[in-house]
Amino acid sequence: MSASLLDYGPAVFEKNDYRCVYCGLDCRSFELWRFLTVDHLLPNIPEYKDTREEPKWKVTACQFCNSADNKFFNKNEITDKMTPEEIIEMRLKGIRKTTVKYYKYWLKEVAEKRLKKLEP
Repeated sequence: MSASLLDYGPAVFEKNDYRCVYCGLDCRSFELWRFLTVDHLLPNIPEYKDTREEPKWKVTACQFCNSADNKFFNKNEITDKMTPEEIIEMRLKGIRKTTVKYYKYWLKEVAEKRLKKLEP
């Protein structure tokens, strides 16, 4: 079980009204709450060891959005001189790109096949 759900997550989730800051998914129901994660906006490097744990640098993210751009910190220069909002906006670009890729796949491989099964 994810420590973020029961340990340090509730305060972050409450701050963001149990919604993913990236896609807006409302996770107030038990079925969706289970997919919440805490996204640290600063990289996990010694320079930010303590800073990244401050509430200001933690936001609510659904599992998809939190993992949609796993290489984010490798591709972007992030500093604590930026605002959380600036980092979220930067992160959104990669998440949107991944979402479009998955949506196109879903249309072709999932939705289309399901529709074909419904045809007489």
